[in-house]
Amino acid sequence: MPDHRTTAVGLRPQNTGLELCAPYGLSDLFGSIARPNKKQITREIYEKKLARWKALWPELTIIGWDE
Repeated sequence: MPDHRTTAVGLRPQNTGLELCAPYGLSDLFGSIARPNKKQITREIYEKKLARWKALWPELTIIGWDE
């Protein structure tokens, strides 16, 4: 799995249900894991997001920028 994986999840209507697209899987989403996507954001942006996320989801497991 690439080191830039992220929670990328998409749903679209398909016949009588929904089609799920999760190219990096769902384990981080269901495991409450936040990890940086260094290809899309800066460390500063990630750390600001973490502050908000930790307040919303105290059980969140944080993967640090340097890990």
